[in-house]
Amino acid sequence: MTTENTESLKSLCAVVPAAMLAVAHWLPWKQMLGRDLHRLEAYAIGTTAIVGTALVAMSQSDGDNEDHMTMLATAAVSAGMGTLAAWAVDALTAEPTR
Repeated sequence: MTTENTESLKSLCAVVPAAMLAVAHWLPWKQMLGRDLHRLEAYAIGTTAIVGTALVAMSQSDGDNEDHMTMLATAAVSAGMGTLAAWAVDALTAEPTR
């Protein structure tokens, strides 16, 4: 039962996790916290971006279980693509080492 509400929420799941992880990737953590993020902290941010976005979308959705599964999967793929894009930008803009 896909509705206009559900389609817009799926779009939210496609955009928000990638944006959140891109922002988190480039935040000046060392300046803000005085240290780099611990891996566990980075994983918590990523998990929150995926699951949190999907849960908010599902809670507002008029869709069914299939729509909700799609929202979660879309959020996971979005986060993965956002992370890969951030790493790719870093690699492309890195100063060459000699």
